[in-house]
Amino acid sequence: MSPLRHIVAALAVSAGLALSAGESGGTVYLTFDNDFIAGSDDGYTSGFQIGYVSPARASFADGPVPTGFGRSLDDVPLFTGAERQRFIAYSLAQRMFTPQDIQRTDVVEEDLPYTGLLVLSGTAAAQSRTHLDAFTVTIGVAGEASLAEPAQRVIHHALGNNEPRGWDHQLDNEPLLNLQYEHRWRAWDYHAGGTNGDIILSGSAAAGNLMSMATGGLGLRWGHNVPDDFFVPPPFFGEETVGALPYDPLRRGTVAVYLAASVDAAAFANLIYLDGNTFRDSHDVDHDHWYLRAHAGVHVHMGRLALAVSVVRATLPWDRPDGAAWETYGRISLGWRL
Repeated sequence: MSPLRHIVAALAVSAGLALSAGESGGTVYLTFDNDFIAGSDDGYTSGFQIGYVSPARASFADGPVPTGFGRSLDDVPLFTGAERQRFIAYSLAQRMFTPQDIQRTDVVEEDLPYTGLLVLSGTAAAQSRTHLDAFTVTIGVAGEASLAEPAQRVIHHALGNNEPRGWDHQLDNEPLLNLQYEHRWRAWDYHAGGTNGDIILSGSAAAGNLMSMATGGLGLRWGHNVPDDFFVPPPFFGEETVGALPYDPLRRGTVAVYLAASVDAAAFANLIYLDGNTFRDSHDVDHDHWYLRAHAGVHVHMGRLALAVSVVRATLPWDRPDGAAWETYGRISLGWRL
C-alpha cells in the first residue's frame, strides 16, 4: 500500500471513530462562507465545512484515533508537557472559486480558473493555558469530483443569483495532499470581573499541492466571559475547529458574548486555485505571492451552543479585470457541544 493510501485509510478510520464515539464534551462545528454580503460571486465565492473536535484527554490514545497511533503521537516532542491537554479534530470542507464574470461560457483568460475543492482533514493538537500546537494532514480532490458545480447551482438558486456558466472549464480532477503545522500563543490575558479579553498570536507553515505557504496573525478578543480557548480565524484552508476547545469549559448556564478582530498575512509559493493543476496543463492566472486578511465578528455562547458571525476582508493577489484590490465575504460558524 502506498504512503498516500496509508494516510487516506488512517484518516477514514479515525474520522469513523470520531463519528461513532459520541463522547460528552466533544463539539461539532458547522461553518459557511459566502460573498453574498458583498453582492458578488467571484474569487472565493463560497465554502462549507463541518468539523468535530474531541474532548481534552491526557493521552491521544484515549481519543478518536486507533490506540497504537495515539500512543505514538504521545511521544512526539511537539505535544509533550504534563499540563497539556491533547485532542483530535476532523473536518470535511468544500470550497469554490470563480472568475468575476460567471456569465461567460468561454475561458476567462485574465481571471481565476473555476476551481472546486473537497477535502478531509485530521488534526492532532495539544494545548496549555498559553500555547497550542497543531499538526494537520489534509487529503482531497480538486476538479469535477469536488461537486462544486452542482453545489454552487443549488446555492445560487436558493439566493436568487445568476447561474454560473463557465464550469465546463474548471480544473481537471486532481488528488490533493497537504501537511500543515500551526502554533498559537496567548500573549496577553486580561480579566476585570465579568469582562475579559486576550491577544492571540499565531504562525503556521503548510506544504503540498493544495497550498504551500507561511502565515502569521494576531487576534484580539474582548467581552463578557471570553472562553480560554484559542478560537481565532485559522490560516487559509485551515481547520476552523482547532482552537475551539476551552482549557476550562464554561460552567453550565454561563452566557458569553464577545467581540473578535484579527489580521493575518501570508506568503505562498503555490495555491491551486491560482496556479491551476499541478501535474498537467490548465488555466491559471498570474499573481503575487502574498496576501492580507482582516476579520471582525461577534461570538455568543449559550449552554451547549456557540455562534460566531464575522466579516472577512482579504487582498486579491491577482489583477482582477475590474481592478479591485480586495474581496469581502461573510462567515457564519455554529457549534454544538455533545
